[in-house]
Amino acid sequence: MSTLIAALVALRPRQWVKNFFVFAGLIFSQSLFTPLIWPALGAFLIFCALSGAIYVFNDLADVEKDRLHPTKRYRPIARGALSVPAAAALGVLLLAGSLTAAYVLSVPFGWWPPPMRYCSPPTRSGSSTW
Repeated sequence: MSTLIAALVALRPRQWVKNFFVFAGLIFSQSLFTPLIWPALGAFLIFCALSGAIYVFNDLADVEKDRLHPTKRYRPIARGALSVPAAAALGVLLLAGSLTAAYVLSVPFGWWPPPMRYCSPPTRSGSSTW
C-alpha cells in the first residue's frame, strides 16, 4: 500500500458521511442550489479535514494498543503502512490547515474554541454569560 493511500485510509473517509449535516440548513430552507452552497461545501471539507486529523491523533495515541487488537491492528499506523512521524505531520498539517481555512471562510466559524464563550468566568457584577 502506498503512503498516500495509507494516509487517506487513516483519515477514515467512511466517517465523513456525518459531515453532510452542514447541508441540512440549505436543504430545509430550499437554498441548496444557490451561491450559499459554496460556504457550506467549504465547511464540509473543513469538517472532513478536522475529523481526519482527530482520527490520526487518536491512532497515534493508541498505536501500541491497536497493534494488539484483532481488528484495529489493520489500521495504517498500527500495521506500519503509515509511519508515526508521517502520521504526526499529517495530523498537524490537517489541524492547522483546517483551522486556518475555517477562519478564512468566516471569522465566527473559525473562532476556536466556540464552547469556551459559554464557560467564561462571572463578570464583576456577579452574572455569568448564562
